Amino acid sequence: MSEELYDLYNFEENKRLQSDIIYYIMVSKDTTKLDDMLKQILANKNFSKRFEKVTQRCLSDNSRIAKHGLFFFGLFLCPEFARSLVTPEPKLNPYKFKIFYETVLPKKCNDLLNGNISCLQRFVEEIRTEYIICPIN
Repeated sequence: MSEELYDLYNFEENKRLQSDIIYYIMVSKDTTKLDDMLKQILANKNFSKRFEKVTQRCLSDNSRIAKHGLFFFGLFLCPEFARSLVTPEPKLNPYKFKIFYETVLPKKCNDLLNGNISCLQRFVEEIRTEYIICPIN
């Protein structure tokens, strides 16, 4: 019985990984997909040289916390990239993403910008948790 339960869990987890790109980049140890998404976010914006330098350092490093922080903040700054996750072919659950994108993401990013969250690790941990437990209506 326990093997069947683990097999069922693995099946459901793999299904979730394949159907939700944000969940995939959060739990996958391989950062290739995450790096590609960060490059897409950064390709369409005109940022300062300092920001670009820090961003390149983040991309070349192995810190998933820094990459996730950059991803979520970039998602907040680039609505066209956010739309690309939902249309033309959804890479995640569009209903869940809408709730997350319209309520959770702006609040957490504004908390970071206003100093209510003063640590990148805390920002990333809170936003990851909120994404995973975000209700689906």
